[in-house]
Amino acid sequence: MKTKLYPYLIGAVVVSALAVGIYYSEKQESKPFVQTEVEDKSNSVFNNTTLGFYDTIILTGLNILGVEGVGVTVEPVSTKAKQVFASQGGELAAHIREFYGSYYLYIEPSSKKESIDVIAHELIHLTQYNSGQLSYANDTITWNGKKYHKYEIPYGERPWEIDAEEKGVVLASKIKQKLY
Repeated sequence: MKTKLYPYLIGAVVVSALAVGIYYSEKQESKPFVQTEVEDKSNSVFNNTTLGFYDTIILTGLNILGVEGVGVTVEPVSTKAKQVFASQGGELAAHIREFYGSYYLYIEPSSKKESIDVIAHELIHLTQYNSGQLSYANDTITWNGKKYHKYEIPYGERPWEIDAEEKGVVLASKIKQKLY
């Protein structure tokens, strides 16, 4: 009799643990950011999405990076951009472009935690553009003075992406420390 109940007991414990985990993660996700004053360093964000917390994440990240005097417009990722990225075997969460000194961040809606991770990565690209380390024109990408065709190097091997991935993790951690 005991051996027949054992799998049910284990199943009940696993289901209970999952329920608690889901509850806790949703509670953490809805947790508001700590009230913090974002220092005015002449940066601006124009958020054209339904997720108002993007502004706070971006301004906090720019502040941590010491970036001044930039404007960032936030828009949803276009269907066309998602399709192009998917045709290369990837899933597009966000991308940022610089046009005539202004920055345009295109982003897929996601949770606060995921948004911090994604935005931190894109803000590193913003600093790469801002410093002249990275530029993008038509299908040519220039990284540290060297030109690449847009599809010449697989995404995960692109030096500017490796740089953004490494530095983005550190920035995301700092943003989370400041906002939570």
